[in-house]
Amino acid sequence: MAGHNTVIANASGKSGTSWGTTMSKVNLIACEPKVYQAPISENFSFSTQYLDDTYNSSLQQRTNSIIRTSSTTAYFYDIFRSKGKTTNNYHDYIYHNIGDALTLKFDDATNVPLTASTKYSTDLSGSVTGWKYFESVKSSTDTIKAVEATFTLNTGSRKMNVLMPSGINREYATALAPYTKGVINGYSSKKTPVITIRQQGEAWDKAFVAVFEPTQSTAKTIKSVTNLYTGTKVVGAVVVSVVAGDTITDYILSHENNTSTFNDSQTGLSFVGRFAIVRTKSGANINELTMYIGDGNKLVFGGEELVTDASKKALKTVALNTALRNVTDNNTMLSVFPNPASGMFNIKMHKDDIKLITIVDVSGRTIFENNSGAQQISIDSNNIGLHAGLYFVKVMDKQNRTYVKKLTIHK
Repeated sequence: MAGHNTVIANASGKSGTSWGTTMSKVNLIACEPKVYQAPISENFSFSTQYLDDTYNSSLQQRTNSIIRTSSTTAYFYDIFRSKGKTTNNYHDYIYHNIGDALTLKFDDATNVPLTASTKYSTDLSGSVTGWKYFESVKSSTDTIKAVEATFTLNTGSRKMNVLMPSGINREYATALAPYTKGVINGYSSKKTPVITIRQQGEAWDKAFVAVFEPTQSTAKTIKSVTNLYTGTKVVGAVVVSVVAGDTITDYILSHENNTSTFNDSQTGLSFVGRFAIVRTKSGANINELTMYIGDGNKLVFGGEELVTDASKKALKTVALNTALRNVTDNNTMLSVFPNPASGMFNIKMHKDDIKLITIVDVSGRTIFENNSGAQQISIDSNNIGLHAGLYFVKVMDKQNRTYVKKLTIHK
């Protein structure tokens, strides 16, 4: 499926003296692997570009990463920062792809309410954004909810799933644009579906994050995408996937420069640098941690540390924290449901001599304890600070025997 995306600042789409003849230069400022060099990982890569747009008086920085979750599954991560040099009325993230249908849904699978709109029907005076070519425009009211767009091709049952995290107030719109040249199976004569995401004010600290997963005749593997913050600044995302029964949690850090720092006491994750990924992978036959630095100095998680040399890149994979390396689910005595969970979940022990219930993260740190002795308790993951990712529920009886169950949180 042929796709393209960009961000337009303040509805200004000028490109110099005439359309397509003069444009501001886009600079590559970091990438791994370097041009013509071999990658250090078969699963991770990244590239960061910077644009000083003199024609539209804006600054933009974009980081892309192709992230594989298996030999046949992968996703594309995009964080797009944009700000006007003097004015920040609004910024529009635009993505188009060929397709026979386009749907917008919230993360609870309900439809995003859309109504007919003329907002994207005309260009601003003296600009060439292309709004005037849009047809059948429908837009939503502002929402902070997570949204998923799905572009569907009837040919080959192909889909492009675009997941955008919650937390930032935005308006979503769909439209039809002119046909896409050079594509096959008749799509070169069909209108091209488009989504537009409008954010009032700047989009630098409140950067756009989108995760793209293509699928063919199968369900998507990504279960949730959640922003990572330093204060109120978006600096990455947590992507939770389930592939062949294994839960894969990717903590993706993408700073605007290679000297920025990230510290999260709740997850035990810290990083100095521009781009890094921490992956936990857990299933019936695997319990491992992978740490990747594409451009940076030091990455710490789960009691493990990764430090780069002069190349500013590094990779290692180890078993999960020692205290959890040999954990297996004791299904007959302990139940955790629903699992995966996004909000409320229950812990039930099928015996009555409970001494202590504990929830720990992948680094082995205790997040929650309950010594009431109750055989079943209900917990709101939001109230105890469980972010998207993998956790372990441990129940100890009065004979000090421990029963463990894995818990996946989706947000």
